[in-house]
Amino acid sequence: MIATVTLNPAIDKIIVVDEIKNFSNNKIKQIKLDIGGKGTHVSSVLSDLGLKNVATGILGGYTGSILESLLGKKYSMPIYPPTEL
Repeated sequence: MIATVTLNPAIDKIIVVDEIKNFSNNKIKQIKLDIGGKGTHVSSVLSDLGLKNVATGILGGYTGSILESLLGKKYSMPIYPPTEL
């Protein structure tokens, strides 16, 4: 089993557009949220390769609750202890 530690996980916001027009407003087609941070990216690749791993680190506040939800969908074993702000 491999453990990854991400001390400062982030939320990556991916914006999808049909095309990018210069000097014009671009209409957003879709917004996706994903987990950011080196350790979480490593855990993602390990999971894709079929290797057992544990993603851990520090989460807190509103952003922490979003990240916890995203982690639960992506990994079978996220371990992030709750923190108080």
